[in-house]
Amino acid sequence: MKWSQHKIEFSEADHPKIATIPGRYSIVVEPTIRNIKLTRVLIDDGSSINLLFASTLDAIGIPRSELTPTDQPFHGITPESSSKTLGKITLPVTFGQADNFQTEQITFDVKEFDTAYNAIIGRGSLAMFMAASHYTYQVLKMPGPKWTITIQGNAKLALSKNYKDSHPIKNKPYGKNWTNISKLASSEKSSSNPVMLRKANGKWRMCVDFTDLNKACPKDHFPPPRIDQLVDSTACCESLSFLDAYSGYHQINMAKEDEEKMAFITPFGVFCYAKMLFGLISIGNTYQRGIQEALGDQLGRNIGAYVVDIVVKTKTGDLLIDDLRETFDNLRRYQMKLNSEKCTFREPLGKLLGFLVPGQGIEVNPEKIKGIENMKLPTRLREVQRLTGCMASLSRFVTRMGERGQPFFTLLKKQDKFEWS
Repeated sequence: MKWSQHKIEFSEADHPKIATIPGRYSIVVEPTIRNIKLTRVLIDDGSSINLLFASTLDAIGIPRSELTPTDQPFHGITPESSSKTLGKITLPVTFGQADNFQTEQITFDVKEFDTAYNAIIGRGSLAMFMAASHYTYQVLKMPGPKWTITIQGNAKLALSKNYKDSHPIKNKPYGKNWTNISKLASSEKSSSNPVMLRKANGKWRMCVDFTDLNKACPKDHFPPPRIDQLVDSTACCESLSFLDAYSGYHQINMAKEDEEKMAFITPFGVFCYAKMLFGLISIGNTYQRGIQEALGDQLGRNIGAYVVDIVVKTKTGDLLIDDLRETFDNLRRYQMKLNSEKCTFREPLGKLLGFLVPGQGIEVNPEKIKGIENMKLPTRLREVQRLTGCMASLSRFVTRMGERGQPFFTLLKKQDKFEWS
């Protein structure tokens, strides 16, 4: 407490050279612990304990025999459960420079855990140092023997990591030469800014404008299956199983020489996808070719596939397991994954490409005809044209549609005697 007379103040001089979003980044500092300078120590004033990770303990050469055993569990690392530590250890922690520093004896809990940080310092230890943090300025300050000690947080360390993601994103930095990346970002017209769009299920999809790239690429004319034939082929099946490819387009690898052509710009650099990305020309045709190669001779026999939508057609109930086993074996051989949230099995009725396909026939999807059901009576020629267009799209579901709609088609001709009400 003898140093408390030093004022701790924050001013514009503490503002980082590169502006950051207030509160977005953690404060990561580089203190000295038992004469070893650590580069990834997280300041967490919301934590009631201090953590030193076992990998750090081993790296700085402290034998685990120095740990004091403890049975006291703590919460916070593993969600909704408590954790046990390897033990406790008290180590000297130093902040500052050789001419002005402060050292305190800090007790750490040691834990086996895969993390980007060497250690975490909690609020109890910050109180011992009489330290104050400012997350907007990314600064930690504390009184020293001569003047106030100022520790600037390292935003780059807060963003970086040295461990593998549990759910890695299918992208990677473009190249390793950052000079070339900077040149690419300022000269290549194909580098676009990505836009994040929320999907119907609440998840996000990253979209990139590939207009210029698509103009320069030849179109893939691989023919997709005819929707009407695919839908008709489901008739007279006892049950249907509907499969959906998981992020289908992302399961197709890009050619190495073409990856850089899909570069896009972010605040952290230029990146490119290693997988086929939504928005490229002919991606549907490319994926259709891949799915047809994977399913092989099943197509037309017990499988129908239109891009990412797959239907397993089972003629009789005793063939269901065999049909599914054959399908999964073929998909597994080509390492194609399915979205379990959208897959349904042994359904007597289901939606396929906008149609309801029961076992004994094909029906129109009620959701698709709400506009027709709620349509007002036509009072002028343009509204009759709209009605006849809707009738044509439903002709496969209504018998003798031509005869039933003849009065409306007659109105499309010039009629001087007809009076609109």
